[in-house]
Amino acid sequence: MRKVLIACVTLLVVAAGALLAAPRFIDLDWYRGTITAELRRTTGLPVVVTGPLSLTLLPTPSLSAAAISIANPPGAAIPELLRARRVEAGLAVAPLLTGRLVFRSLTLVDPVLDPAHLPRAPDFALERLAIVNGTILGRERVDGLDVTASLADAAGPAHATGGLTLRGARFGFELDIDRIAERIPFRLALTMPASAHLLLTGEASVPAGGGGRITRRR
Repeated sequence: MRKVLIACVTLLVVAAGALLAAPRFIDLDWYRGTITAELRRTTGLPVVVTGPLSLTLLPTPSLSAAAISIANPPGAAIPELLRARRVEAGLAVAPLLTGRLVFRSLTLVDPVLDPAHLPRAPDFALERLAIVNGTILGRERVDGLDVTASLADAAGPAHATGGLTLRGARFGFELDIDRIAERIPFRLALTMPASAHLLLTGEASVPAGGGGRITRRR
């Protein structure tokens, strides 16, 4: 029995070592096109990856890409709709075994967003989305945007927490969405300067043809 246990432990150590070392022998530049295509499928937008790529398999498979950008339409005042210093993607295990990349989560590090030309949100199946130190440009610039959002499935429910800096003041928020459809019930709790709190509940209407409206209940 002791020999069997030793053999099993040895095999586990060897397997773990192989998984840790395997990414060093994979030339990710060969997969740059595949990675870019999956990012485009996930976001619905033409993504450009100019920085280095890295892959880790333990403790969970993940991919990191540096210098990510999405161009604005020609003639826009700001050339990029979105740029990020780094994007980290958690990968689904089963598709990876067949050579496919399917993202389960995305983390955007130091992203800068121009909302003036923001398209309609694409349909994607991410379980988790995080933003670290984000910036939203515009008439009311937002800095220090930190968000952690989870989504049960494409129809909801969803939950998000985070904070942002607006006009030099720091705000915290917690958002709960019951379902994602043409009518979206929500609950938004805000933490404002001087320890003030505000709770809003209501419903957002998002017609299929575009546009929208928010009805506040409280």
